[in-house]
Amino acid sequence: MPPRLRRDLPPHRFHAGAALLLAGLPLAAEPSATPPPPEPPAPAAGAPLITTRKDELGDLLRAWHAAGTAAGHIGDRYDNRDRGHSELDRRPWPQLGKIEYTAEQKEKRQDWAFCGGLHAGVVFGNSSTSAPARLGGSNARMAYVNPRGLAALLAQYTRNHLYVYPEHQDHDPGHDGHPDGWGDLFPTNTPFVIISQGSSGSDQPFLRAIAATLAAFRPETKQRLVKTGLLMPAVQMIFRSCNRHLQNPAEYRTGKAHPTAFEGGWVDERAMAERAHGIAPDALPPVAMLRVLQEDAPVNGVDFFAPGATERHFDSPFVVARVFRGRHAVHRMTVSAEESFDLDKRPLTFHWAVLRGDAARIRIDRQNAAGSAVAIEVPWHDRRPVFDRSPLASNRVDIGCFVNNGVHDSPPSFVTLCFLDHEARTYDAEGRLLEIGYQAGGTRLEAADWGRLLGLFEEGAGAFPGRLLRSRFTPEERAALRAAAQAKAPLDAAVAAAEARKQAADAARKQAETAETASESTAARKALDDARKALRDFLAAKREGLPAPIETLVLERALGGLMRDPAFFVSRQADLEAFLAAPEGAGRRGALETGLRRTAALGILARTDAGRFALSLLRNAPTRYEQAMLERLHGEILADVLFPGAVKTAFRVHYVPPELAEPPAWRDVYRHDAAGRDLGWTRYYLNGDPPADFTPDGLLVLALDARGRPTRAQTVRYRLEEPKGNVAPPHWRPLLQIPGDEVRHIAYDGEDNSPGRVTRTERP
Repeated sequence: MPPRLRRDLPPHRFHAGAALLLAGLPLAAEPSATPPPPEPPAPAAGAPLITTRKDELGDLLRAWHAAGTAAGHIGDRYDNRDRGHSELDRRPWPQLGKIEYTAEQKEKRQDWAFCGGLHAGVVFGNSSTSAPARLGGSNARMAYVNPRGLAALLAQYTRNHLYVYPEHQDHDPGHDGHPDGWGDLFPTNTPFVIISQGSSGSDQPFLRAIAATLAAFRPETKQRLVKTGLLMPAVQMIFRSCNRHLQNPAEYRTGKAHPTAFEGGWVDERAMAERAHGIAPDALPPVAMLRVLQEDAPVNGVDFFAPGATERHFDSPFVVARVFRGRHAVHRMTVSAEESFDLDKRPLTFHWAVLRGDAARIRIDRQNAAGSAVAIEVPWHDRRPVFDRSPLASNRVDIGCFVNNGVHDSPPSFVTLCFLDHEARTYDAEGRLLEIGYQAGGTRLEAADWGRLLGLFEEGAGAFPGRLLRSRFTPEERAALRAAAQAKAPLDAAVAAAEARKQAADAARKQAETAETASESTAARKALDDARKALRDFLAAKREGLPAPIETLVLERALGGLMRDPAFFVSRQADLEAFLAAPEGAGRRGALETGLRRTAALGILARTDAGRFALSLLRNAPTRYEQAMLERLHGEILADVLFPGAVKTAFRVHYVPPELAEPPAWRDVYRHDAAGRDLGWTRYYLNGDPPADFTPDGLLVLALDARGRPTRAQTVRYRLEEPKGNVAPPHWRPLLQIPGDEVRHIAYDGEDNSPGRVTRTERP
């Protein structure tokens, strides 16, 4: 089914007029109403020094200030929102004020964490606070996942405010918390804030650079920027164009200059100050202003299933953020930048660039000679590195719009699309959707007991499981692993002794808290940590006679290879049956059957006439979802059936912030006839309910004619289950599929699969 098209979208409320927006007048989405900021006063005679920094930048700022060409910080204030945890040292900046909070405000925590309001004047600040990734994450992420948070940031951006927030756990290599990171969890990119790479204190280089930049502007330039609300857009342009990791000015219009989070080591304070000082009051940076003219509009309950949601996450002149929810293969939109402007009416040139995503698959087609309007086509993107060979992965596409006035580039304005990581999609070569597997995830294997696992390399050990494991290694490798098991024995003994010492020390400390018992407890903890580290290092080191470290060979190559083999279970059913019937396999059948029921309920395994299971795949090779669910089954077989106590497994649904999407517990497989027409989909349920068919417009099929066409179908509605008990948000809630209140009778005028007509309706 082609996506619905929304044509001629009305202007967003922020487009009531660029002049109104940027003159500092109240915004509809403003989190709090404050009067327009005052114009910064001219420095008075005898005013404090611009800075007391004793370095070249300090000398430069003082020289400019003495010559009357640096504005300093008169009228600027710093806002610390972590109660001094990572506070800017203001001593080098005598003119810089600070926002002070009353006792009542502190009691209400209005001085803490994310700033959702506005203050008078020029304000920059920070908060080195964050929640863990699964409990809401960083301050910036909490704002980005909520349109109201983005609206607050927009108000700050156009009202001379700029905050710095560390990413903490939201922008680090890894996936679902393994080994330590989650990837890029931000659903959009904006020029509204600066996100620092790291945790507490990582914001400091940016705060110092902002302070120097604000002080370095020429007085007339800064006054005009403040009055028009263009100060922080100018600061963002300066910051992003001056980072040390950029090799040439052309890289400013690439993704290299506009990551989600920035490294503190990239900051070049002097370059930023010099760039700010060089901006003349009659040659300010221009501003790129976006407006969506038309775009695809998938229908909730038909093209996706998320009560109350749309694909439109946020609309503003500077950020157009979308969440890719619909079943279409490509999201299409036409975006105009014709409202972009230069305050002095200089002519503009327009530049669009793919900053993140597969540029070879993304189309940006100019709709006029100037390129001020473009048609954008973005296909579904699976998770991918943010750039080639990067350890950091993302589920987002960023497109940047830049305008140039012949003197300066604008700060970036973004069109972003966020793709849901817990959806595994498969499209055919013609772009037809074949499958969406929800609650997609990954399976990991770990060693629960290396002693037991390596003991299986003794010839004859472990019956079928032992033979299976040993078959993955050459005779020489098996001999080397047996030798490694012997070499590991003293390390195991050291860990056991350290654990016993730690247990005794803790018990003694519990009985009597003294300096001696506290000291022994600390020493015992360190001894245990050292012993465990020595064991980990042994397993991670490459040994003679082995092509890779032990943990890599056993977990990744051998057991991981079995887990990833689509035919691992179906090709070894006879061996598994024999093992489960033998004394060694007693009591393990239940673990196998649980996984088999789930995988069969998803339509990935099917019973044969002989009573065995066979793969039931959409294509010759497994889809991403089929592969993930087979790996989940195989991981459970390895950990719970073949090697219990020696191996453990964990399946995790890929994490997406619950504020964005809560994944259904089913798999939808889409049907097409020989001509490629959409026939609807078959839904397979994780809870084991029988599969159900749906029409192309989302009705539950109740009856079919002889040709397999629906003759009776019922409406369906979807609702998120209310949490039971005290569950702290954010969390995923189960999505409920509820029969609707209308049954439609359908008739057909021909013999093909052309859409039928509703002849009558009734209540169920």
